[in-house]
Amino acid sequence: MASLYQNTQRTRKIIVGVLIFFVLVLLFNLYRNLTAEPLVDVIPNSQRFYVNPNRIFGDVPSPEIPGIEYNQDATFSLDGIHFLNDFPDVAFVYAIEQPRERLLSISEAQDTATALGFVGSSYTKSGTVLTWLASNGTKTLTYDLASRKWSLETRFLDNEAALARKNLLDGNNLVELESAYEKLGSRIISGFKLTGLGLDDVDVNATIAQKGIDGFLTEVNKLADAEYVHMAISRVMAVSALKPRSEQPEGVAPEAPEPVKVYSDDPRDGQITLLISNQLKSFATDVFEFNFTDFEYDELSTGIYSIITPDEAWSNVQKGQGALTFIEKQDSNYFAEYSSVNVRRFNAVAQQTELALYEPDNWYGYAIPIYVFRGTAQLEDGQLANFIFYADAIKRVI
Repeated sequence: MASLYQNTQRTRKIIVGVLIFFVLVLLFNLYRNLTAEPLVDVIPNSQRFYVNPNRIFGDVPSPEIPGIEYNQDATFSLDGIHFLNDFPDVAFVYAIEQPRERLLSISEAQDTATALGFVGSSYTKSGTVLTWLASNGTKTLTYDLASRKWSLETRFLDNEAALARKNLLDGNNLVELESAYEKLGSRIISGFKLTGLGLDDVDVNATIAQKGIDGFLTEVNKLADAEYVHMAISRVMAVSALKPRSEQPEGVAPEAPEPVKVYSDDPRDGQITLLISNQLKSFATDVFEFNFTDFEYDELSTGIYSIITPDEAWSNVQKGQGALTFIEKQDSNYFAEYSSVNVRRFNAVAQQTELALYEPDNWYGYAIPIYVFRGTAQLEDGQLANFIFYADAIKRVI
């Protein structure tokens, strides 16, 4: 009996020891999974349809995208489904050289100033800033040789062309009128003598507006009120690419990604933002505002980085890792500015989600892939509003 008892006790100890061993193994694996760096890409390169990641710039820093503040107890929802076949799993990152004065900066600036109706050789220089005056001093054009920033401003209450009756292009309605101006985008690029990556095929968004006596721009609802056109001209660039067919694995390849729009800090603006009027027959009289930072892209090297899915990006937005870059309240002015809003719910529409590129207004070193989410927000006061969120798309290595 004693021998049987001892054998039973020994068996129990072995079983307990084995159980403890397996528990320790499970705990170790759990700890390793929680603390280990995530894989940048879990798909072997040989099984990829898209080009292989190269991460040539190393860890690209997360951009600090400026946004509109909102209450942190807002809830989020998604209307529809993001189909993963509609999005690549890698995207391009473009290096942007730090702005600096170049050997031909002044002569090139004179050419652009002349195209805008100023006397190119007639400028004053203070530090790195060149300044031109025109229209009896009611128009001022500046160019900073160091930051490569252009800015044209008009004193509307004194400028003869601003005070005159406007003669816009033909259009039976506002949509047709905006379309007519959007077709002028390429002419503006060439006429201003602007060059650079993504400026040979631009995205143009025109919004018909009027200027009140308070100086603020307001979107109009009827042709009779049309005075000015706010034009946002954005670069269009490749965001991803497939491997050559001979290097692709077996199976049905996804469609080649189309070039995408490059977004600025404010989605209402482009890399080039203008306020124009009349029929743009004369840049000297018909361009009233112009803003553009002439960033120089490194066209010889392009980074290829793994990106997260749109669902992961939307989840990050809900964690506060996105930027609310635009909100337009129901029946409000498209050009209204908001520093903060109180929101009950953000409801994004999956079919409107874009994979795009983001070029910050201030130099950050890169143009990176982002997801752009659009939808309808229900505000605390019951109003509805259109919104846009940006979210970093790069798969970060922690």
